[in-house]
Amino acid sequence: MNVDFENIYEHVISINDFRLKRRFADEMYDTLPEDHLRQLMPLDEKASKFIWDYIKNTELHKDIPFKKDFFRTID
Repeated sequence: MNVDFENIYEHVISINDFRLKRRFADEMYDTLPEDHLRQLMPLDEKASKFIWDYIKNTELHKDIPFKKDFFRTID
């Protein structure tokens, strides 16, 4: 099955299975509050590659930090 924006939620994995969990849940890295941890949606490798390719192909990071007007600004 190919990953796309229609089915990407099917590729969300548990935070406990996420290999970088320690970056969000280890005291060494300023642990996130539980409320924030519950909002994280780590992706499996296939979906991560899809997102990486999308960012690269759309040149999202062409203008550092992001392309002007690529995102809405919320105050």
